[in-house]
Amino acid sequence: MIEQKGLAVFNKAVAETITRAVCTISGKDYTLPIKSVTVEGAKFKVNIYLDDTLSGTVTNTKLYDKDGNLLIQRQDVVPKPEEKNLLVVFQLELREVAL
Repeated sequence: MIEQKGLAVFNKAVAETITRAVCTISGKDYTLPIKSVTVEGAKFKVNIYLDDTLSGTVTNTKLYDKDGNLLIQRQDVVPKPEEKNLLVVFQLELREVAL
C-alpha cells in the first residue's frame, strides 16, 4: 500500500517535472505553459488553458518535462472557437499493482 506521505512525494515530483504543453491546433503546434496541477490523493490533474487568442481544432496535446522529453500525449478532436476559452485536462492516477 502506498502511504499518504508517499503519494504526496510522488505527486509533487510529477507536478514539478511537467513544465509545458504543446497543443496541435488546426495543424500548427503551440507551446503553452501548464496552468495548474491539482492533487487529490493518488490522482492529479494537469490543466492547460487555451485562451481566446487561439482557435481551430485541437487534434493533439503533449506534455513535456524541463529537458524536452515527451512524457504524455493524447489525440483529440476538439473544436476551439475563437470567442471561447478551453481547458484541456490530463487526469492521472498513481496506484500500486500487486505482482
